Amino acid sequence: MTFAHPVCDELGDILEASCKAVGVKVHRGGTYLCMEGPAFSTKAESMVYRQWGMDVIGMTNLQEAKLAREAEIAYATLALVTDYDCWYEGHDDVTIDMVIAYLNKNVRNAQLILKDAVKRVAAKETPNQFAGATKNAIFTAPDHWPAETAKKLEAIIGKYRVLEWVQICKMMNGARRCSIMLGGGGIFRPQDETMPTSSSQWRGGDHNKQAPGNHQEHEYGNASIGRWRK
Repeated sequence: MTFAHPVCDELGDILEASCKAVGVKVHRGGTYLCMEGPAFSTKAESMVYRQWGMDVIGMTNLQEAKLAREAEIAYATLALVTDYDCWYEGHDDVTIDMVIAYLNKNVRNAQLILKDAVKRVAAKETPNQFAGATKNAIFTAPDHWPAETAKKLEAIIGKYRVLEWVQICKMMNGARRCSIMLGGGGIFRPQDETMPTSSSQWRGGDHNKQAPGNHQEHEYGNASIGRWRK
């Protein structure tokens, strides 16, 4: 699953426009550093992050972005800052009361921004660019999906339960014709051949089925992949 660009630029455009529409000062772009909490940075760490060119620091965005990608949801970060990290010389002057006051202000700003952004998302005509992000990330055959997990993730992966045979064939070295025999299921589905119905056309067990003509067969773990060539 690709993750080179964790956030959706189009959704970022919407959030930026919404900030401007409701009068909230906004800085577009920047790099978010996700650290392990719950403790804050040491001063040495904070200085290193500045040298790296990081802009904001938090503890949750990486996990959120990865889960959103797996769920094929467009994701963008709206970072509402509460205080400076400890590199700042005046950091000791920041009190808990000040942080809580900024948090309350940020909650109100977030409500105003999202109220406007939701309308813009609803009016958006372009498709979600991350739809299908999970399509090529599941290698386990549907027959081997744990029932409880499959049920829990049905809304996301249910559409991938039926494999697209043409796509599988294209993956197998561009073979013009392809058959897939998964595990002990003996599934056979050639791309452009009629499925043999005569017992004389087959011999052997699930893993030893042979077809007439110029047939090459390869073993990949528990799957046998065969292909025909004219």
